[in-house]
Amino acid sequence: MVRIAAIDDILECSSKIAAVSSFEYVEPNGKDLGINVRKKAETILGLGRHFSVELIHHDSPLSPFYNASQTQFSRASAALKRSNSHADYLSRLVLTSTQSNEIPEQSEYFMTVSIGTPPVETLAGVDTSSNLIWTQCKPPSCFSRTHHQLSCGSMSCSNLSNVYCRKQKECLFNYSQYSVALLAAETLTFIATDTKQLIPVPDIAFGCLPESAFDLVGLGQGPLSLISQLGPSIEWKFSYCLAPQANDKMTSLFRFGSDPASKAWTSTPLVSSLNSLYLVNLEGISLGNKDYQVWGEGKGRVVIDPGTLFTYLPAPFLTNFIGDLADIFENMSNVPAGIKWGAYDMCYKSGEGFSFSAVDITFRFEGGADVSLGRAQTFVQVDDHVLCLALEPSRDSDLAIFGALAQQGFDVEYDLSHMNLSFSQSLLQSAPKIDPFFEFDFELEEICRFHLQMLSIYQL
Repeated sequence: MVRIAAIDDILECSSKIAAVSSFEYVEPNGKDLGINVRKKAETILGLGRHFSVELIHHDSPLSPFYNASQTQFSRASAALKRSNSHADYLSRLVLTSTQSNEIPEQSEYFMTVSIGTPPVETLAGVDTSSNLIWTQCKPPSCFSRTHHQLSCGSMSCSNLSNVYCRKQKECLFNYSQYSVALLAAETLTFIATDTKQLIPVPDIAFGCLPESAFDLVGLGQGPLSLISQLGPSIEWKFSYCLAPQANDKMTSLFRFGSDPASKAWTSTPLVSSLNSLYLVNLEGISLGNKDYQVWGEGKGRVVIDPGTLFTYLPAPFLTNFIGDLADIFENMSNVPAGIKWGAYDMCYKSGEGFSFSAVDITFRFEGGADVSLGRAQTFVQVDDHVLCLALEPSRDSDLAIFGALAQQGFDVEYDLSHMNLSFSQSLLQSAPKIDPFFEFDFELEEICRFHLQMLSIYQL
């Protein structure tokens, strides 16, 4: 399999190749000779719009933060602390009326990305609440031949807050109360899942940080997030599927562009947000056959955030909800009495015949998007045979967070051109997932030669 040229180079040919994608040539006997031509052209056009990369969880053996000597309980305790920290970070963002340059302290998921020319590989955190790409500015990335600083007069700089200029006219800005970052641009290169194709994307603006900082890919709605900078080339869409943490044979995937697979999606509108968070409205929550009225005049605000592990609900609502859930368990003969386990308030020590399968928790989002959660999305194993509820009180009385654990096992797609968020039961399998848009064996030059050949032979 050969390496492909940059996405921009492919898109340059796309308008011409589009003519070939509708090519028809049918013999008198009805045999369609144009089908292979159309399929190849459609594959080429899809190349610039769809590619997927692997996501690595914070506690995965592939993560640099993985500690094999950690007990399950200590790992679960650290996960709760990490989740609470990110929930606090989101609460601060909600209180700001403008886009923030604040950086989260940690990430729940990471992706491999290479920086510069030649590419230098790094593992960067991914965060849908952040509006910038951040990286450490140190050799060799800052000495790359494709690295260049952006000036105060650049469009990218005008999209930042707290900017000031020096005599050299570099774009400098504050990213915390006392720290200063430099805005630069560089080529980022991604590795497509399984096929290992290199996907270089030139001139991506990012914030240069000191060596002590960590790399981060911001995926928010702000103009300098990676999603916004890729924009039309991915049709303003991205999606992900988070594999269950208990199954280390399954791979979590992040897709740039629309999902080509045929799936049954259920959608809810994205609500406009000054701080570029992905907000939706929640119309209700069901516990079994009981419906609960939500906070906030019948429509509760919810941040969809895979960077926060647990799900957070306003404290008064959660207290009532947990009380009813505990009552249901008390009436089940196969469920032991609830206990407190470390920092977790509602836990159960499992034994033979232990099951929560009879309890369904459904989030009913605006627009008819009902998302039903099972035990794997609402309880987390914190120790040997100990399961604890993965719902926590939110820091904001009028806001909830729909976290990563609740989203596991779903395909979640963000469509920023239509401002929709969609859910689908995941088709993620334990076997490696092949991305059909990268099953080809010709380079860009051959693509263009193919196009010219079709124009010549069929006079298109």
